Amino acid sequence: GRGIVMEFKRLGEKESMEEQLTAALSQIEEKRYAATLRGEGAREVLELAIVFDGKELEVRERLSDMPEAGGD
Repeated sequence: GRGIVMEFKRLGEKESMEEQLTAALSQIEEKRYAATLRGEGAREVLELAIVFDGKELEVRERLSDMPEAGGD
């Protein structure tokens, strides 16, 4: 199966879009959201960092695959 994790951030006055996109992906990793979905049977997890600046937004994605069993 597949899963999707979305982390939303709002751009602050003194923050850059790049900083917030990176922070959102880091948070997905730190909180182990993909691992939770894998525990439910997802082999592929699409991680989306979504940052809003007013009505504008940017998205960064990362595809996290679960290695095949015995693939050492």
